[in-house]
Amino acid sequence: MNTYLRPSCVLCENSKLVSFSKFQHPVYECVPINTTNNSWEIEYGYCENCYSVQLIQLGDPAVIYDKNYFQPLNHTYLWIQHNISFIKFIIDNLDTDTNKSIIEIGSSSFCIGKHLIHYYTDYTVFDYSIETANKQDHIKYIEGNCEIYDFPENSNIVMSHVFEHLYEPKKFIQNCSRNKVKNIYIAIPAMDDLNQLHIGIQHTFMYNANDLEYIFGQYNYKLNAQLVWNSVDNAFPCLFFHFTLYDKPIAIERSIIPTRHSYTIELLTNKITIPPNTFLSTCCMFSLNIYNCIENKEDLIGVIDYSVEKIGKKFGNTDLIIYPYEHLKNYNENTHILISHPKKNNIITSVKNANSNINIICI
Repeated sequence: MNTYLRPSCVLCENSKLVSFSKFQHPVYECVPINTTNNSWEIEYGYCENCYSVQLIQLGDPAVIYDKNYFQPLNHTYLWIQHNISFIKFIIDNLDTDTNKSIIEIGSSSFCIGKHLIHYYTDYTVFDYSIETANKQDHIKYIEGNCEIYDFPENSNIVMSHVFEHLYEPKKFIQNCSRNKVKNIYIAIPAMDDLNQLHIGIQHTFMYNANDLEYIFGQYNYKLNAQLVWNSVDNAFPCLFFHFTLYDKPIAIERSIIPTRHSYTIELLTNKITIPPNTFLSTCCMFSLNIYNCIENKEDLIGVIDYSVEKIGKKFGNTDLIIYPYEHLKNYNENTHILISHPKKNNIITSVKNANSNINIICI
């Protein structure tokens, strides 16, 4: 399988990445029963200058984001909260009278576009693959790589949970600056909690708000507005940014956190021992990483997930079946569930609602 090699830190650019973990990662999070799942060798490292954890060796994006890619569950209450707040942030910072056009990158699901189209009548959906796009009349569709695409001058770009997936984020910003893209709006997961695993096969580099302001400023983009957003249960911290193009670089002093790589290194290099009769939650890039760290994998009895598209399929390269939360009702107090996910509070609540006798293990 094709892979991509990242030669240096995406934030510092010239800084060396120090490798600390390498393992075979399934191409897809899950596949139908009786289907073979291929794998890549994925390598983790950290920058020896700014300590950002990053993928050194990554999977082929043309495969990761093909027709089999699972879009975020934008119909869940959590995502609806997020999307409405991000839409308001955009409208508050982009005048609807003078700006009629938007290019939304990574937007095949059209969950934000279906609202923004009422404010900005010239709407373009741009995605790596539009094969399974939720296509609408009077919407333009472009398939391509945003890191190299020639965007129209003075255009307005929107990215909801896409920027953290980029392989060369600086190349994307530089490309936007070269094409004189006027405004860029991004929503991204916050990575300030240093006791969480933030990086996987899709989220390719670790950052904080200062990092983003720094790299955008290098290519003449000034931070015009910023919002720290979270769900009502504080389980989904996110950052909203609005950057505007200026005629010269914006100097931003970096604030280095020398411990931000520690938790990820410890987690991905230490072996985990689980008790018998343990479920894994959920079927996502984080659980695939944790699965690799489990020493006694024979004690896993299944995977729990809320996505109807994943339930009934095989997890990664295993024969473990993915079940809904309701499946936990069939088990007693001798059953456990292992959770390692940024939204672990939501998962814990769902487990307790299904069966309060299940023992929860958080890492």
